[in-house]
Amino acid sequence: MTPQVDAKIHSRAVKRGAARLASVQALYQIEASNTDCQDVIAEFEAFRFGEQVESCQLEQVDKDWFRGLVLGVTREQQSIDSLISAALVQGWTLARIDPVVRNIMRSAVYELLKHQEVPTRAVISEYMQVTDVFSVDKEPQLVNGVLNRLARELRPQSFSTFEEKSTLEEKSTLEEKSTLEEKSTLEEKSTLEEKSTLEEKSTLEEKSTIEEKSTLEEKSTLEEKSTLEEKSTIEPVPTPNDKPQDQKVTPSPNGSSYG
Repeated sequence: MTPQVDAKIHSRAVKRGAARLASVQALYQIEASNTDCQDVIAEFEAFRFGEQVESCQLEQVDKDWFRGLVLGVTREQQSIDSLISAALVQGWTLARIDPVVRNIMRSAVYELLKHQEVPTRAVISEYMQVTDVFSVDKEPQLVNGVLNRLARELRPQSFSTFEEKSTLEEKSTLEEKSTLEEKSTLEEKSTLEEKSTLEEKSTLEEKSTIEEKSTLEEKSTLEEKSTLEEKSTIEPVPTPNDKPQDQKVTPSPNGSSYG
């Protein structure tokens, strides 16, 4: 997409956004004053475009889009109101809803019905922005809920495609998460196994060291014991200080004595 085409699309989107905002204001005026829609359209085109609505400036309005929305909603209002009423939660009625919010939903439903060329998500998003301009309290939640319910009913094919895409993205995310968790589990398991192996190796080395030490101590003890035993078996050698034992003198034939 060229910059020129992109700028043109952006300009059209801005003009249509301003037309949606102006159409809601015009529809509110028609309902509040019971004025003919053509008179209100003429008033807006002659005097109101260029004014500031809340925080938004109504400049560069797509007048054809504005006119089409106001005329279309006025023409189809009865059938549109029936759709909105059916989409409201139990206990709520269309008359109970703030008139500005009521006309926001009317204009949005008309686009969902008559402008199939505008993507469903774009319609909802655009009117949620309009709601943010005017709304208070919980009105954005109400508008979002009603428009989503009606969009599913009026354009089921859009949500089917979106949900399929969403499901595929969620599935892909879950698969990636599962893969990462499996990888993490394997890494933790490998780390634990390595740690266990190192601990076993260390234990074996310690055990081997203790056994070697014990063997050396036993060997040393045996050697000392053997040395002591050998030493005890050797007879003592007489010393000069030892007292000589008495010797028996035996007389010899010539009268001498033998010691």
